[in-house]
Amino acid sequence: MMLEVEAAWCRKVGEDIAGMPGTVEDEATLAEIGVAVERVTLTRAVDDRTGQARSGGRLSAHRLAEWLIWNWWRLRWEPSHQNARRDQRIGWRQAHELASIGGGWLWPNVTITCDGVRVVLDARPSPEVWTEPLRYVTSRRVVVPAEVFEAGVDDFLQRVLSRLEEWSLPETDPRCRMAGTGDGACRSGTGSIPADRGVSRLRCR
Repeated sequence: MMLEVEAAWCRKVGEDIAGMPGTVEDEATLAEIGVAVERVTLTRAVDDRTGQARSGGRLSAHRLAEWLIWNWWRLRWEPSHQNARRDQRIGWRQAHELASIGGGWLWPNVTITCDGVRVVLDARPSPEVWTEPLRYVTSRRVVVPAEVFEAGVDDFLQRVLSRLEEWSLPETDPRCRMAGTGDGACRSGTGSIPADRGVSRLRCR
């Protein structure tokens, strides 16, 4: 079993991105991003302008990488928000729902939860909004072993880091942008990620 976070880059390395609406990191890592487990695509979408079916949306891989790193401990170890206070539920959703990444991008409606052993990826159709050109249509719940989730995330993050290096933007490594320490450790939500190690070793304990 494999978890794939696919990223088909939309720009050529070195392309002039001056004046583009996004940040340099957003534009350099702009990609058609899809999430799939085996043959199940969790981010299947329809372009309402053309009626074309797509495997994902055009998004910032850098922002997704930052979100995954920042919330890593919570994604891997935090239990469900059931019976929590309202303010706690809001914080939980921000750490577990891809749609919460925001930033003006149309993120898929996928929620990630884990019991420490198994990771659940729960995809739901996005609501129809006439001003939004892309609509996610998958309704599927998939369970994968935690190590499969880690391997898939690690592969994606390494590709994002390589992409930043190709654009000569290594200083924007999403791990180190969150460090704020100078000791080589990058902070996640409640743990720390060594900046010089593979990200699949992100067990923040």
